[in-house]
Amino acid sequence: MRPSPLWRWVSGLLAFTFCLGMAHATSGAEQVGLALREYLQRHPSLQNHRYEVLGWERIQRFPGCQQTPDIRLAKGDRPWGKAYFQITCSSEKTPWTRTIGLEIRVMGRYLTLKNNIAPGAVVQATDLEWVQGEVSRLGAQGGWIEDAAQLTGLEAVRGLQAGTVLRLNDFRDPTVIKSGDLVKLSLIGQGFEMVTSGTAMGNAAIGATVRVKLSDGKVLQGKALSEGRVEAVLE
Repeated sequence: MRPSPLWRWVSGLLAFTFCLGMAHATSGAEQVGLALREYLQRHPSLQNHRYEVLGWERIQRFPGCQQTPDIRLAKGDRPWGKAYFQITCSSEKTPWTRTIGLEIRVMGRYLTLKNNIAPGAVVQATDLEWVQGEVSRLGAQGGWIEDAAQLTGLEAVRGLQAGTVLRLNDFRDPTVIKSGDLVKLSLIGQGFEMVTSGTAMGNAAIGATVRVKLSDGKVLQGKALSEGRVEAVLE
């Protein structure tokens, strides 16, 4: 027996309603997914890196929004590693705010050591090895070295082992004054300048301050100019 026209009409209406419901259920996820992708594509920290996003399935239950949802990082300033996003719909009709966590795996290259180096040593090109891998596991705040030129003229703050991922805070400007060194001390005041000598009471790189003990026991503080030279301005 064929279905009556009324039954066919009711069945069609139910199917149409079901489709509308499904479309409404997925529209929120589509909106949030698109907004998140655009946010990540525009973020400065990801401009020169390949990255992979894990956890997209968590947006499936997001409600729809009558306008493009606003995306912000819930904490931190780089969406690297485990990142939390605050998603806000400012629609006058049904506003909402939700937080979602995603895993952002960022790929890039970084420098490591091939050889052990001692404290105070200047790294040579033969000590370095480039590694291509996931840089987001190194920490969202960065600081690792992506350009070998950043190491030019710097010395190691402490001993570093082979395989160490090199970071800027592992290095400092070279020490030009060492504690116990005999230094020339230029004294500059209003209308006069003289040079004397003294003993450095600490280590200092160029531009750093260091105390110098004079032969009469007086201690002055000056700025390291170069190896063995300190300048003190007297007020």
